[in-house]
Amino acid sequence: MDRALLPQGGVASADGSASSDARSGRAVAAANTRAPVQHVVMLSYPRSGTGWLCDLLNQHPRLVLDPGEPMKLDAKGANHSETTRRFEEFLARDVTLPNNVTHHGFKWMFNQGLSPDPPMIYRPGVDPMTDPHGGWQLPPPDWDQVPSTRGWASTLGRSRFKIINLVRTNVLAELISGERGHLRAAKAPPGKTVAHCKAWDVKCQRIAAGKPELEPSGTVRELHRKMALHQVSSDWVSTHFPEAHLRITYEHLAAHPDASMQRIFEFLGLEGVGTLDLSATVVPIAHADLLGDSISNPHEVAQALVGTPWQGWLSSSSCMSAADAWQMAHGAWWIGTGFAAVLDALGWHSRMCEEAALEAADCQKDLDMAAAAVHLERVAAGIEPEAEIGSTSSGVSNSKSN
Repeated sequence: MDRALLPQGGVASADGSASSDARSGRAVAAANTRAPVQHVVMLSYPRSGTGWLCDLLNQHPRLVLDPGEPMKLDAKGANHSETTRRFEEFLARDVTLPNNVTHHGFKWMFNQGLSPDPPMIYRPGVDPMTDPHGGWQLPPPDWDQVPSTRGWASTLGRSRFKIINLVRTNVLAELISGERGHLRAAKAPPGKTVAHCKAWDVKCQRIAAGKPELEPSGTVRELHRKMALHQVSSDWVSTHFPEAHLRITYEHLAAHPDASMQRIFEFLGLEGVGTLDLSATVVPIAHADLLGDSISNPHEVAQALVGTPWQGWLSSSSCMSAADAWQMAHGAWWIGTGFAAVLDALGWHSRMCEEAALEAADCQKDLDMAAAAVHLERVAAGIEPEAEIGSTSSGVSNSKSN
């Protein structure tokens, strides 16, 4: 029997039915009495739609994805021994599956003992607003030089796991979703979670509607980090599992759930299930909301994003892909007007003034500052000349308020 070594010396059969030498002979014998199970693992990062995809996958009668995040450890961080033990427990659960189940899986976040964490090093004293890499040391570490990560690649490959690599390409949406998750966790009743809300749970959705405040320079730095993580993790998956992985984007799943799921089922060797019951799944919060409407300080963040790859992305929606967000922000009609559109077309400025109960003069000062930022953006794009002191250009007022 082809046996795959676990990172700490245990073994798993090719079909995953046998575990480590520490497991009881009775469990191994019971596992060998049923047909081989195809193992599946969903690899992703938090706030990428994994809970939603798990709900959709579990609608197939021959597939069981274990609930929650079995590899998630406590605040002490990744522990290789504990991660290995939990992986063995997953294999052992094969014997508890109904006879009609042929596929068994779980979701595993890259930062839960699978990849180096933290995978990048921040350079102290470097301004992320001006540094082209957001202050992070580049290139990121080579995952294949990390023994535990290299070991897991061998284990998953030799155990013939099928890999679903779920990627949220709009890293700004992923970041904001994560911050909203932290805020929801702080507002949730003791012992409860509102990280995901069922379609019928109106109370949960109301708690989840909070708007976090983002730290502008920290946002830029974190976006650079997320971009690097997405690239290195996708490269790692495609390198080690070239024929055994399927890359699915969160945005395509949100726009075309039925087509995306049929593609996944076909990859896993499962028949389709017809129309999916979306009413029974978790709600992808605020899919239609603009990202700028999901935070409490869109003005500050919009200014921080000027000159970065994510300039203008606050005007994208939560389910808009990176390609669509970039095209929207950099189209010919948009160049030099991204921040102006944030202020005018979307009405954020007037709404924020109203919500903050600002007096007219204070609201105008805020608008003048924003207009000055628009002017600088247009100058940088070569659309208009730099204004001289004492002059007015493109609506930029140089007069002082009394």
